[in-house]
Amino acid sequence: MKLDILSDLHIENESDIKEFECLGDILVIAGDISKNPDITTGYLNLLSERYKAVLFTIGNIELWHHSSINSVINSVTKNLKKNVYLLDILKGITVKEANFCGGIYFSKQFLTPNDSKNLKFHNLSDVLEKLEKKSKSNLHKKIKTLKPKVIITHYPPLSVLNMEETETRETSKYETIWIFGHYHQYKKFFATDKVSKKTLYVCNCNSKPLTLEL
Repeated sequence: MKLDILSDLHIENESDIKEFECLGDILVIAGDISKNPDITTGYLNLLSERYKAVLFTIGNIELWHHSSINSVINSVTKNLKKNVYLLDILKGITVKEANFCGGIYFSKQFLTPNDSKNLKFHNLSDVLEKLEKKSKSNLHKKIKTLKPKVIITHYPPLSVLNMEETETRETSKYETIWIFGHYHQYKKFFATDKVSKKTLYVCNCNSKPLTLEL
């Protein structure tokens, strides 16, 4: 099974949508598609015609422009096609006998200066403090229960400073593949944590997919 991986598209208008070659069976988008839920839904449905399944999570740009995480989820998911799946903080799915789970995995530790401005502007500081605790605890419970091969989040689970880049793309060598976005400077980025080396971290903040074979 092959995954095509994207994140941080930041689509403002339909004219911003770029064509690309589909090489994978499943498309993974690790957040920040568009602040406009109609554009997000239309984009996902369009791509669903070219993949067996499309898996995505929301990112910070979706949060800054909605009153709550539930309103984001409801706005985006109400008209999605059947093979498009939002990985929210409670959801896990199985595709081709491989377990996937994920969510935004919000972390104040990795906020950009622009994120901090948006938090103050939209009065979201208190809400997101609760979201940080909830998103992390619920996702780790799901990981423990589901034992997924692939985890998809917008924010990474640890700082990239604590990751060690690797040239190895052989996913069979790792217990878990953790796909994340948010760091725009990282395209076709592969790393392990410096201690256990049991997880392969992958980031591709790009409108052109990175293809990874499971």
